[in-house]
Amino acid sequence: MGCGQSVRVNLRTKKDDPKSKTIADPVIQYGTYQFNRNSIFVETHSLYVVDPSPLEFFPPPHVPPTSKSEIFNEEEYEHLDKRAMKVPNEKKKGTLIKLVKYLIKPCKDDVGKVRVLFTWLCAQNMDKMVVPMQPPKENSVVYYLTRLKVKKNNYAQMFSFLCRIINIPCICIHGYLKGSTYQIGQSVEKNKAALYGEWNAVLIDNTWRLINPYWAACAVGTEVSENVDRTFKVDETYFLPDPEQLVNSHFPEEPSWQLVDRPVSIHGFERKAFVKERFFELGMRLLTHSLCELQTDSGDIELTFGIPEHKKMDIQLNCLIFRADFNDWHLQEDSRFQHDMIYNPNDNSVAIRIRFPRKGTYKLEIVGKDRTIEEDGYDFDWVAVYKIRVNGFPKKYQAFPKVGDSGWGNNPRIEENGLAALSHPHAVILAEGDMTLIAFGIEEDSAKGLDLRYRLTDVNKSLDALPLEKTGVTEEEDQYIIEVRPPQGDEAALVVYILTEEGEQINICNNLIVGVDAASVNLAEDIANVKSQLQAAIDDLHLAALDRAVDLVNIKEYEEPMQREMNIARDLITRFTNLHVQKHDVLAIPNSTITEICSNPVLDEVHEVIKAMLLLLGDYEEITTIWTNAIEILSRKETQSLRNRINTFNILKLDMDITLGANKLISRLDLEKITTNCPAAGHMYMWVKGIVEENMKRRPDEVKKTIPRTHELGGPGAPIFKIKEIAGKVPISEI
Repeated sequence: MGCGQSVRVNLRTKKDDPKSKTIADPVIQYGTYQFNRNSIFVETHSLYVVDPSPLEFFPPPHVPPTSKSEIFNEEEYEHLDKRAMKVPNEKKKGTLIKLVKYLIKPCKDDVGKVRVLFTWLCAQNMDKMVVPMQPPKENSVVYYLTRLKVKKNNYAQMFSFLCRIINIPCICIHGYLKGSTYQIGQSVEKNKAALYGEWNAVLIDNTWRLINPYWAACAVGTEVSENVDRTFKVDETYFLPDPEQLVNSHFPEEPSWQLVDRPVSIHGFERKAFVKERFFELGMRLLTHSLCELQTDSGDIELTFGIPEHKKMDIQLNCLIFRADFNDWHLQEDSRFQHDMIYNPNDNSVAIRIRFPRKGTYKLEIVGKDRTIEEDGYDFDWVAVYKIRVNGFPKKYQAFPKVGDSGWGNNPRIEENGLAALSHPHAVILAEGDMTLIAFGIEEDSAKGLDLRYRLTDVNKSLDALPLEKTGVTEEEDQYIIEVRPPQGDEAALVVYILTEEGEQINICNNLIVGVDAASVNLAEDIANVKSQLQAAIDDLHLAALDRAVDLVNIKEYEEPMQREMNIARDLITRFTNLHVQKHDVLAIPNSTITEICSNPVLDEVHEVIKAMLLLLGDYEEITTIWTNAIEILSRKETQSLRNRINTFNILKLDMDITLGANKLISRLDLEKITTNCPAAGHMYMWVKGIVEENMKRRPDEVKKTIPRTHELGGPGAPIFKIKEIAGKVPISEI
């Protein structure tokens, strides 16, 4: 089903019978829309609920402290996928609750439970399901699947209901999707009805994780006989994706459910790069162009993406270039010129360089596939789509030379023929001097005695019209050497073949030969651009941008000329990551633990930690020194609850004198003693310490000239006599 839009369903719910062991309708409990006339909006969690009391036990939406890769390994849950795919017939004919109990029986954790339910739901072939003539029994598996088939429920609502059965909180999120009907640059604001969709957030180990079961339900194979069932599998892209990934295609109406450090606006969402599910299937990462609409004044643009190093030989990309003409897109096909060059600058990146032939607006569609996948129906699919405005180009347009079909640089054909790219493992060769030498290693005996030939071409020559050259090709004991004299000044392409005994010409490699002077200019410009991107991420103090910029520097191997900036960026990434973890640890403290702290005598050290935490949140020491006042503050609900105040805390609004005051309160405390006595207070201490240290590092000049403050009464210097006057005498309501 992939990238279609979800169905909007209005739920009419029945009141559950508390004595019943079954639930008649797939009623959702939590949603970002008003799913029931009795549901109310709870601001702390940005949710509609009928009964808000359970929310006291759930953290509000916030950035997950760990990534998907840290909590989920597909191989570890493969046995659950098989279980979900091969449900016994008697279970299919029984009640949904019994089926769910069967599915989760071997699960050892909540990830496993969510996974097996997700896989089962995604594997249901709704296209082939026949609606029963007689209404199925309520609570039966067929009953619920029929409701899904006839669109009385959608996938998000059904998945929420499955999670409800096993008491795992699950949210139905509504918003807008860049799916199969979306056009690049299209206004989401003006097309909300067409782009509407629903997906889920599920609570696993006190962390909200995102899921889209509708988009994850996909059939393998497009040409299938009517008499043969389609084979279904889970699309991993939409099972627990990292929020920074999903926000490229999913925009919730409630911004907090983006679960990112810096939520984007609807207009920011429209501008984000239009990357498709194949992009994530191939393990690609955005490095240089994070917006969907780009501009170039030179007629030349290069996009760089990160890829897994072990997949560098498996990923195959192609480009389709369209030009806007009279409100339509026309494919730019030119038998004379090659407008794009797709190559691997190194082992963990792929670059796409485009040279546009004239001014105008273009659409670049990047398609790709994994060469190792041989399943029926698997072929090229969209990876990303960009709209590019070309404002200018050189007086002399220079396209890329037409080359053979093996692609630029090192590729599988070299290895398939028992060779290895020794001297130039990547696509671009810098021509130094009159002669250029290329070496291929002989890896297998079958590669000895090969008839290696080449053509040396440029943009003005037709490849097929050039003769196969043998001059300069020599075979040594363990390698082949090709020595050529490229034309001076212009770019040239070396196209290498194996000529078989039958006369077949097998293209095994293509390299672009560039003069040193031109390459040096390009390198200097590229280093400057990368350094500028890194500095912008540092100035913006944005974790996602920092990760992307550092990734780009590492991939291009440019660290040496920007060592200072890289050290700053890595330090910021570590600090921001730690802050997210520290915040999560406090948000995950159960309400029962807070109640326990408030109900029992506490160590003085624990009281000091709580005073420091509340000081950062705006409650001064003259109030919190009185323990009963601190208890009252910790016991507050809704928007004034501790969780909500921590979740909405903004370090940019924190004064330095208060920062230093909180630091003073915790500076002499023993963390080990605190944690041993009250683990929750240990998490509070780490959050206070993290916020204090971060603010001091951001504003070092203020630290030296600011006097610590822990109180509201008066200026610098604590009016301790006033605190003593009210301590233990005046309730908080009267202060």
